[in-house]
Amino acid sequence: DLERGLLLIKGSIPGPNGGVVIVRNAVKGK
Repeated sequence: DLERGLLLIKGSIPGPNGGVVIVRNAVKGK
């Protein structure tokens, strides 16, 4: 949701329940 700055993630993510997840851009080497 661009207006609220929300990102829906489907599936499991590392960390405890109710924790904060930081999503960053990745830098890929060539």
